[in-house]
Amino acid sequence: MAGIGRVLLAAVMAGHTAAEAGLVASLRSLSRMGSTWHGARPGWWVSAADHPPGVHVHPSGAATTGVAHGAAGPLAFPATAYTAGYELPGQTTAIRSIASWLIDCRSSGPATWPPYVCGDDLDRGIVTPVTGRADAWCYGTPGISAALHLAANALGDAAISEVVRQATTDLGQRRPDEWDVQGPTLCHGHSGIAASVRHTDPKLSDRAAAAAAACWDSTSRLGFDHHEATTLVSNPGFLTGAAGVALLLTDHGGLPTNDTDHRWDCLLLLS
Repeated sequence: MAGIGRVLLAAVMAGHTAAEAGLVASLRSLSRMGSTWHGARPGWWVSAADHPPGVHVHPSGAATTGVAHGAAGPLAFPATAYTAGYELPGQTTAIRSIASWLIDCRSSGPATWPPYVCGDDLDRGIVTPVTGRADAWCYGTPGISAALHLAANALGDAAISEVVRQATTDLGQRRPDEWDVQGPTLCHGHSGIAASVRHTDPKLSDRAAAAAAACWDSTSRLGFDHHEATTLVSNPGFLTGAAGVALLLTDHGGLPTNDTDHRWDCLLLLS
């Protein structure tokens, strides 16, 4: 819903007025979800049975955190829409509710997030450490921090901005080879970090872009391979392929592109 809504926002702002009904519907749905709680379980909690086949979560279900599959996505889009001038009843309440929940889920040490919080932990008011892609766009600090950055701008909230600053600072204190990512691609590689922190930590973005460029392989069919565990995949795609890396490096290198009203990274809910 958040991804579709962001595309509809771009369409409406480009003059395609027929998309406005869908934009409003997506904002209304996400605002309701973001401001709804069932006891200690937020509207973005999903039961174990309702997760897609092959996705294994705790029997008590899960409230996921990341921008690709969790609460950070439904935070980023309404925040972006609000800044662009689209506000529905309950929208700012939802933005603040999701942002506050994500901030409460942070680790007590260096600022990282678990990929999800199970239903039982929500009921108990605790967050049990769970391993996952802690430093990737899809589930980790970069994507969540970017969503919180958009929320801070929408709400004018300096406290949220400070959380973003601390999280990106903690990430930047480690070397690229210590980051919990694989390969150069956007979803869970170095390009995703570079894109996510472009506004909040340009120096860290430079380091991540350099790490992505260093993955160039002249013997690969597409130059950049997607890393999936121990397997290299020659993928031309956007999220997990060479096209996404090319877009990031083109953008980061300041190469000429056609002028558009919306940046390519709006598809990642980063702008």
